[in-house]
Amino acid sequence: MEVVNPAIDSLKLRVRVDKVNFTPEGKRLLLDKKVLLSLEDIKELLNEGMDLEDLEDQSEEDFKRYAHIPEDLEEQGIKVRFLVVSRHFTFNPELSGDYLEMLLNSKLLKERYFEGITLETVKALWQEVNSLGLFEISFEDFLSGEVVDIDIKMDIEGISSSDFGRFIYLLNNLKEGELHLSTNNLGLQYSYRHKMKQYISKPFVKLYYKPTELLNSSPTFYYNFLQPFHGKRAYKLKLARVEGTIKNLKHLRSLGIQSNKFHVVLEKLTPTKICAILGSFLDKHLKLRSSEKVRDILKGVGGVSSKPSDIDLFLLVKQYIKSGYTLEMVLSAFKFSYERHGVSKASTYRKLRKVKKVYRYLLENDEDLKVERGFMEFLEVLLRFAHIQ
Repeated sequence: MEVVNPAIDSLKLRVRVDKVNFTPEGKRLLLDKKVLLSLEDIKELLNEGMDLEDLEDQSEEDFKRYAHIPEDLEEQGIKVRFLVVSRHFTFNPELSGDYLEMLLNSKLLKERYFEGITLETVKALWQEVNSLGLFEISFEDFLSGEVVDIDIKMDIEGISSSDFGRFIYLLNNLKEGELHLSTNNLGLQYSYRHKMKQYISKPFVKLYYKPTELLNSSPTFYYNFLQPFHGKRAYKLKLARVEGTIKNLKHLRSLGIQSNKFHVVLEKLTPTKICAILGSFLDKHLKLRSSEKVRDILKGVGGVSSKPSDIDLFLLVKQYIKSGYTLEMVLSAFKFSYERHGVSKASTYRKLRKVKKVYRYLLENDEDLKVERGFMEFLEVLLRFAHIQ
């Protein structure tokens, strides 16, 4: 298994209208149909204790309802949206003004779709946007716009659909999410992209099998752009995708990125940084290192008591492995149990060394744990960079 193409998959870009040269068609479809952001809704949000950066989400429904979707692109399987929004904030004039908001995604890159939106592909993205006949914007102003709702992704090569289904089933054992195991929807999701009030503590993240998604959700795009250029049939791609959302400037700052200017975000979201963020998003849901997860383990596995004197070590460790628990989690569980039952520190240390040996022996040698071996490799790939921020 190998991580490939960590990148931005989609984002909403906001540019001041005075930086945009609208064509007559763009003026008719966009500028003449601008939407006013509701001040009453803003007051309500502020009264609920939200800060200004949380207001990025406020115009989401209006954006979906009124945004222009170029039909010729949609017929090719590419869906992007454009809307002019008028913002008037008496409490913060700097935020006031008319903005062109663009919901852009990597499908605009066509045959370069899998590369995602990066410093290397952003010029091609800009050229595609300018080619739509709605407006023209300089490359400098395009990169100076502000971005929110940033979907980041990494692809993992070398996973069959059957193995991926087993892996996300085991992940769901660790933390229950929205699991789909059908032939047309193979994935696992935590939180919801547009319903995230706790987007920092419980970020949106999902894992899904890319060939299944392409054939069932994006067949027109696949057959128009990917199959002709890549020469592969979708079902032969062994590719899983991990995707998460960075909501706004406040969320970016929590990840160590102090600006939401497009060019800054592109520079700061390096491949390693993207893998680290996605790993940390997953870990916030899975809580692999928390005492809460240890207590969950000790509720009982396969009906075996967690009392040290009652533990049949090989059977219990094997059951932990079959449930998807990592070595770190199993050691934490045994340590918690030993301490709870008054085992001395010296004795606990010796017992944990034995547990570690048993775990590694079983994982490496027990033929009954073949799927679990693959799952542990998958989990290691997912979380490899999670500690890097």
